[in-house]
Amino acid sequence: MKKSNQFFLAIKSYGKAFDLIANKGMAWTFLVVLLIDIAILALGMIFTESISDMLMKKITAWISFESSGSTFVKSYLPGIVNGILWITVKIAFFFAFGFVSGFILQIVMSPILAYVSEKTEAILAGRKYQTTFKEFLKDILRGLGISFRNLFIELLFIAGCLIIGFIPVIGWMTSIFLFFVSCYFYGFSFMDFTNERQRRGIRASVRYVRKNKWLAIGNGFVFALSLFIPFCNKFIPAFVAIISTSAATIAMLEIEKEENNSQATPVAEFN
Repeated sequence: MKKSNQFFLAIKSYGKAFDLIANKGMAWTFLVVLLIDIAILALGMIFTESISDMLMKKITAWISFESSGSTFVKSYLPGIVNGILWITVKIAFFFAFGFVSGFILQIVMSPILAYVSEKTEAILAGRKYQTTFKEFLKDILRGLGISFRNLFIELLFIAGCLIIGFIPVIGWMTSIFLFFVSCYFYGFSFMDFTNERQRRGIRASVRYVRKNKWLAIGNGFVFALSLFIPFCNKFIPAFVAIISTSAATIAMLEIEKEENNSQATPVAEFN
């Protein structure tokens, strides 16, 4: 399948995925992920607040204004510095948490996302999988390994792009490049539920996603866009993650079907 076809197949699969979830007994998963998302947001705010306050206290403790003879420096400058530090630290932690929240969401929601992926495949392909508790734990550890691997590689891309960002003209393109890098790794995570179920190891899963990278980018593209929706980007991504997982499974089944058809040996015709 052509790269452009894979990308649009991933986008098109979202419509079918939403219809499947809404009408095939999976709508309850939206409520579950909403509750999970609220819990993550609350814990994230508590963590960000406590860590940023602790960091701000340490920074202000290093700065002393008592030795100055100026009344302004002693009376007003500490308040100004504290205000600037408070805003700076809060903003820094807000963006840091915003960056990792997508991965945190995928990790915490992985059991429900795995269910959605398996249910989608059962409905469309009639396949049912028997999983033991030991295999379930193994799959969780594998999923965590994939998630942290992807996060580490993406951080390397970000570090590289920050350096390149100082180069005129070329630096302007780094934000666009990073957006599509994020799309790829988000799509990778959603596709991996199917890879995991089909017992592809981590290396095999990486090879599969690289081979179908435009499918991963297209699938992750919709999820990444949901993170930019004003005022709703704290809750909408949780719902989109459910649809993204189902859409990834649908698209992968479509590619599998196409590959099987192309590999089928034509029947010889006899006159």
